[in-house]
Amino acid sequence: MRGWRAWERFWGVQGALSRLCVHSNQIGEGGAMQVAVVLGECKALAELDVRFNSVGGQGAEKLVWMSRQCSSLKTLDLGFNQIGVDGAERLANVLCMGGWLANLRLSENNRGDKGVRKLTGALGACKSLAVPELKGTSISAEGAGMLAGVRGGCKALDILPFSGNVIQRKRWSGQDPSLGLRLWVSACGCSGSTWRRTGP
Repeated sequence: MRGWRAWERFWGVQGALSRLCVHSNQIGEGGAMQVAVVLGECKALAELDVRFNSVGGQGAEKLVWMSRQCSSLKTLDLGFNQIGVDGAERLANVLCMGGWLANLRLSENNRGDKGVRKLTGALGACKSLAVPELKGTSISAEGAGMLAGVRGGCKALDILPFSGNVIQRKRWSGQDPSLGLRLWVSACGCSGSTWRRTGP
């Protein structure tokens, strides 16, 4: 924790810091809480990368919640952080409350279809989120269908990457006419498993 107190002092001085990458440091949930507390002090921070840090659902929730105080923060990478179904529910609760994030990366967190079910309601309510990344999160064809059913307020949604999931169909595509989005799903692990806006 001493290291994170030093970061608090550093962030207070370096107001122009635009990108901070602290992945693979095992800061855990406690370290995530420390980072979250000072997010509001970084007026120019645009990207925060905390991959491979075992922050868990509670740490991820705190980071997303406090990101609302940092209007410059557009990208938050929470990949490989042991955020399961419970964490997905925590994230859904705070995502519904708004914020500035445009790109939220949640890859390689084992949520599966149950986690997707928790997130879909929040995705439909997000005003700013353009790219919620869900690669390698154990989503099946059922989960992909739930994502394709996102409706309503998610006007910014542009791309939904979810390659590396267990789709269990060789090729399946669908159109969501309400959002002008197209879903391309192919074999598990294909980099082309992406949902992309095709209309205005």
